[in-house]
Amino acid sequence: AHVDESEFRGLFARPDEPLVLFAGELLPAKGADLLPSLVASLARQRVRWAIAGDGDLRGGLESELSGGELAGVARFTGRVGPIALGALYQVADLMVVPSRHEASGISVIEAKLYDLPVVAVVGGALREFPTDWLLPCSADAPRPRALAEGLSTALLHLPKRKARGPDDARIPAEFRWESSGRRLGGLSERLRGLEGAARGRRMANA
Repeated sequence: AHVDESEFRGLFARPDEPLVLFAGELLPAKGADLLPSLVASLARQRVRWAIAGDGDLRGGLESELSGGELAGVARFTGRVGPIALGALYQVADLMVVPSRHEASGISVIEAKLYDLPVVAVVGGALREFPTDWLLPCSADAPRPRALAEGLSTALLHLPKRKARGPDDARIPAEFRWESSGRRLGGLSERLRGLEGAARGRRMANA
């Protein structure tokens, strides 16, 4: 995505305000129900939020984050395409992945593509990633307090981030679609071979 950094970022935060990104389905499995607590915990640091995605929790989250001291702190974009999502990865200062279950961790791979720092619940597929892909202040369980402390620590110590475009060199070959496709193709061939062998044994025993 080619965007005017200040203009696009200005839709979500002022230049002196940190911008945290959540990108994923707004479901309990993705930890979206933890967002109100995280937003409230960081409000005193004047943190602003871009919440990209859709799901069953969206209506309740928007309602909870639309009033009182939290009004205007978080902006919900709904489901966005790859160009707008790429622009968000470029202009955010930090990303949070509070998932209770993460099967593939695609959002973390995308964040790494844009060199966007990530605070996450380290579980599921995220354990397979290099340790330096997640900030050391990440949490080991989906607890709002631990995640809020991790985000606060990261924001205090991270240098101000300039918008960065994607760079394929940041992603090792084993985490790219081509490599995954080859592994899945090989697995499919082995399964077909096992199925054929089992069919042959059944026919021989008939």
